[in-house]
Amino acid sequence: METEIIDLYRWIQDAERCEQLIEMLSREEATRERHAIIKELVVETEIEKVFKTYYLNRTSYSGIINRPAWGYAEGKSSPPKNWGNFLRTASKKLVDVEMFSLDFTEILNMPPKGRDVLIYLDPPYYHADQKRAYTKPFDIEDHIRVAHALRNTKYNFCLSYDDCPEIRELYSWANINDVSWLYNTDNKPGQSRKACKEVIITNYETKHINSIL
Repeated sequence: METEIIDLYRWIQDAERCEQLIEMLSREEATRERHAIIKELVVETEIEKVFKTYYLNRTSYSGIINRPAWGYAEGKSSPPKNWGNFLRTASKKLVDVEMFSLDFTEILNMPPKGRDVLIYLDPPYYHADQKRAYTKPFDIEDHIRVAHALRNTKYNFCLSYDDCPEIRELYSWANINDVSWLYNTDNKPGQSRKACKEVIITNYETKHINSIL
């Protein structure tokens, strides 16, 4: 996962630090001019770093913080007055949650902490605009590494990908389920969202997967 997002989660995991961030954000407004200023902000402290990450995530197109473009829409995006409640809710849900920013193979090889393990993975999509959407893009070898690691894992996994021949070939040994929805990051600012085809891949049998998504 993006290191900046992990740092943000770790910050708001602590209720007191979460309130400090909320206080900083309470004075903010969502404007194109303010977005441009925050985007160029040179952070000097940890709280400035997580503040910048959260503000850009909330006001940038599709929440992308890598080379962010203005994307806040009045009436559609969540206004700054709601951000505090979102953060408090997230803080409570993150209590006792362990978070890591590691290569996926290290995570997959960790010992289980319960009787049953289900792993959900959402890697960079195969045909996505890697440089625009991700700070840690995948090359072809990375996609192959994911497939190899999952084929050998002893845990149940659920994996989402763009629907393309390359992915279908890589996971021909697994269960591939077709799904479709409106995909924000594949569209352009100012244009209507379009339905995109994706696949949900598992190593266990699924029923009515579209109804639960």
